[in-house]
Amino acid sequence: GIHELDGAELMQHVFNEKDPVLQFNKRETESERSNQHGMMCLYSGVILALGNPGNKEFVGNDPEKALELIAFISLLAKSLDKSQLNKQASP
Repeated sequence: GIHELDGAELMQHVFNEKDPVLQFNKRETESERSNQHGMMCLYSGVILALGNPGNKEFVGNDPEKALELIAFISLLAKSLDKSQLNKQASP
């Protein structure tokens, strides 16, 4: 439902540690807030590093690098599946 943002800015809004739309934990301890912040950085970083169509050379024709990237994206997807909607999040 957030149509005015995209890319890394969208990831930072959705996963921020203070008032996330989607949260990976309860964010009750400093460690949990740090984990939320770190996950936000991972999602933002993927968008920045790979979201641009001009970044095709990142993998190139390297099958090993492609497999590593698929494994990393899979890890992020599984983490997203386990995240929870923060019903108190600001719109």
